Amino acid sequence: MKLLTGLAAIATALSWVCGCDNTVTSRNESFPEVDIALPVIRQGAEWDEFTGRLGAVESVEVRSRVDGFLDRIHFKPGQIVAKGDLLFTIDPRPFEAALDRAKADVARARAELANAEYNLKRVDDLKKDDVAPEKEYRDVLYGEQRARSDLDRALAQQRIAELNLEWSGVIAPVTGRISRELVTVGNLIHDGAADATVLTTIVSLDPIYCYFDVDEQVYLKYARMSQSGERPSSRENANPVQVSLFDDAGYVYEGQMAFVDNAFDQQTGTLRVRAILPNPVGTLVPGLFVRVRLIGSGVQSMIFVPDEAIVADQTARMVFVVDKQNVVHPQRVVLGQLQNGLRRIISGLKGDETVVVAGVQRVRANTRVQPRRVTVQGAGTLASDTATSRPVESADARLTDGDTR
Repeated sequence: MKLLTGLAAIATALSWVCGCDNTVTSRNESFPEVDIALPVIRQGAEWDEFTGRLGAVESVEVRSRVDGFLDRIHFKPGQIVAKGDLLFTIDPRPFEAALDRAKADVARARAELANAEYNLKRVDDLKKDDVAPEKEYRDVLYGEQRARSDLDRALAQQRIAELNLEWSGVIAPVTGRISRELVTVGNLIHDGAADATVLTTIVSLDPIYCYFDVDEQVYLKYARMSQSGERPSSRENANPVQVSLFDDAGYVYEGQMAFVDNAFDQQTGTLRVRAILPNPVGTLVPGLFVRVRLIGSGVQSMIFVPDEAIVADQTARMVFVVDKQNVVHPQRVVLGQLQNGLRRIISGLKGDETVVVAGVQRVRANTRVQPRRVTVQGAGTLASDTATSRPVESADARLTDGDTR
């Protein structure tokens, strides 16, 4: 009986010890598993993003300089035309007749001038012999001068008639893409007065302007940086600009600043600026909305973390920092722009902290976690670090040429 009682006591003790081990194990296993990494640190410049609209460098409403009936159209709507290409022909027959009449008037004026010059020479010879009276000489001299002025006027009228005939063919004033014809053949065209008929429009494509607006805060930031020498002003320096269409994965078009307006718009409180971009293929079209990036700082050291590591509460943004005892602590941060899946940290981190980059939804402030070290790669992706005892590298070398470790 005593033997059975002893065996029961031993079994009870063993079960109690095993229960304690299970409790410890369960407690260890209760810590949430998270991925941790060092922030990415790299040298670069900050870019400010805006919404812009493209505009043509040259935009022309094509009008006729003469009246007449539209006779022919020489282009296909929407095609590229070169400067000097013939676009429209206004019935040239009235202008040809006017030119013939002007030439006849010139011929008559030449004949009258020749006759006046002959009479002047004849009377002048008589005057030398004191035969011709003074009044006759003056009348002949006046007649010669009038005939000369009549010839000049006839020549001017001939030049006007030649221009009108030339202008009956309407040519492209600039190189670019032409719109459709706004007037069809047979319609009466009015000349280049205030109510002149608009025949079509042409916009140039290469290069092309990009207009966007900056607010007072951004303007003051640029002004202060220009004064300190950190970043040159876009008024005097062609600062780089990058442009992206809304279906582009990145900023694929590059240009430079070309204009900053001299005053803020009093209604919108913004300042209009303009960049110029090469557009050899013609993908960019005037009037198109685009995303614009303007360099917003000098070269500096910048800290990045994956965007998934950012946690938001009602008042601020934060990340979870893991200490040496694997306890997480919330750290408030000021966020910058998102670049390739990585969010810039303007302030709040020094760059040597260990940050929770995955599993933040399982983390509670000031609690322990089971960390797994990973490496932040390009576009914010993560890769497990096999050497868990080593410090986590700050970034994969493929992220950018300017990364620092």
